[in-house]
Amino acid sequence: MVDRRKRERGSIVWLLAYLGMAARRRTDSLLTDLGLSPPEAMLLRTAARSTDATVLGLAEECGLGGSTAVGALDRLEQSGLVQRDRDRDDRRVVRVRLTEQGREIAEALPALATRLEDELTEGFSAAERETLRANLVRLTETLGARSPELHEKLRAERLQQWESASRRPAPSRRRTAK
Repeated sequence: MVDRRKRERGSIVWLLAYLGMAARRRTDSLLTDLGLSPPEAMLLRTAARSTDATVLGLAEECGLGGSTAVGALDRLEQSGLVQRDRDRDDRRVVRVRLTEQGREIAEALPALATRLEDELTEGFSAAERETLRANLVRLTETLGARSPELHEKLRAERLQQWESASRRPAPSRRRTAK
């Protein structure tokens, strides 16, 4: 029994599942410290890279459903991180721009990702990290080639989780980026 359990926990599938859950929980925790959900963070980063962001464009670029994007943008706007304005020429188009506070937080997000990667690979040399990255990319490409629909199914599942989580009230205060 113990040997079987050790073998299962040493399997690539178990290790990937465990690491995926651990990384997601840690990411969610770090984002929560900033008062953000994953979709909100994606929207902020994407808006920061755009000179002409629209609600629809941001949703499409982030791979979010319309209702998820609008709900996340509602919360970002309530928190003073973005502003939305109707386009002057086409009132159906809603433009999104970051406030100064939103830009500061968006610019801090890559450092948060680097911090998490550093935590997860503590004790690895630069060469070991690059080998790990290359092998994970290779696994991802192999899986994608075998099951092209899997990525879309996983994305849809995650969207459902985010939409459920977004129904809870927005945090009353957001922390500033460090």
